[in-house]
Amino acid sequence: ITHPDDFVFMVVDENLDVARTNASGNFMTLSGSLCVENIRKRLPTQLERRLFALIRSANDSTTDIAIYESRAHGFLPKQPVKKDKVLDLLAPLWTNRFPPALFGETFEHSSKSELETISEGVAGATTVDINQKMTYIQSLFEKE
Repeated sequence: ITHPDDFVFMVVDENLDVARTNASGNFMTLSGSLCVENIRKRLPTQLERRLFALIRSANDSTTDIAIYESRAHGFLPKQPVKKDKVLDLLAPLWTNRFPPALFGETFEHSSKSELETISEGVAGATTVDINQKMTYIQSLFEKE
């Protein structure tokens, strides 16, 4: 493991279409939340505790959300979210998963060039946007 202290953030769609076909010749669909549950069960505890996995789905009944939350760490609706609202959506889920009292500060970045590398290919977000959001997330974990 080259980065044993890093956190992993996964957003997995609930309905994963796979290239294989079933006996009828139709494409198969796998449950993303079942895949996440399987991954979590296979990971050693010290790695799983650094994973933040959310299920994204248009199925948002109370029952469906309870299933996703039992298999992953939370649920994201499939509706579009404006980039200035992403943090409002993710922050409570993040702090629930990584309580500052247990984890302390959970985000560091070393340089602007690192942020530029991370942001390459991210649609609708600039390096400045990402840096501002990460700075805000970092402030959530600073000790008072």
